[in-house]
Amino acid sequence: MHESFLLSIRALDADTVSSARELARLSLDGTPYAEHFLVSLHGAATAPGRESRALVAHSRDREDLLGVVVFGEVAGTVGTGKLHFVS
Repeated sequence: MHESFLLSIRALDADTVSSARELARLSLDGTPYAEHFLVSLHGAATAPGRESRALVAHSRDREDLLGVVVFGEVAGTVGTGKLHFVS
């Protein structure tokens, strides 16, 4: 039997960007991917657009950040997307 779990998925905003950065640092610590992702996350937080945007998943009461995804289109292409990070 599976237990239900309510969550909320929302656009990254000023209230969640610090938690998203911390989750990324913990997930990517010591990898060669950390710097690239943090740049993408910064772009999604400060100027979301077609090439970089982010969603966050919270527990329904918004106390816990459960995950973050940064994604966008690849510049200069038609119909090509890129996942920068999923955690």
